[in-house]
Amino acid sequence: TEFKTTEVGHMTKKREMAQEIFDAMMDGAVEDLRKSGMGGDEIYTIGLGVRQPLFTGGALLSAYGAAKHGARAGELRARRAEDQLRYDVTQGYVGLVQARSALGVMRDMEAQVSRHLSDAEAMYEQGMILESEILAARVRMSAVELERMRAEHMADVAEAALAFVMGVEVDTGIEPT
Repeated sequence: TEFKTTEVGHMTKKREMAQEIFDAMMDGAVEDLRKSGMGGDEIYTIGLGVRQPLFTGGALLSAYGAAKHGARAGELRARRAEDQLRYDVTQGYVGLVQARSALGVMRDMEAQVSRHLSDAEAMYEQGMILESEILAARVRMSAVELERMRAEHMADVAEAALAFVMGVEVDTGIEPT
């Protein structure tokens, strides 16, 4: 019991000393104002305040953690967008290469069928094959021409898609290497 009384008495003494120091400082400040000609009947008030939360229930740490995670999420979204762009450009490039390759195959096939048709017409003129065989060769030639046109269209679409993904004009003329 005596320990508590001494401790309380000690704390009271410290508090009294702090109050005396504060009062002296304030009296000195008021006296300085009066000496500078600003005193007199006028009353001036000077204040200084500090607010610091003592207990927030973890709200500050939670807000800090949320901000940190939000920043990380933003970085990951940006990286995902970059990765998606790389993927889209790669897919567009591969699609263009495939479409151009298919077009090359169709042009080769068209040339081959055209030679076959020429040979068949020469053979027909010499009486070596029937007219139905010439007609079948012409039908085949028309089908190959149609497929070549489709391949050209697909190559144009693939080039336009790649240009779009890359952000360049569609009529730029992209040549895969």
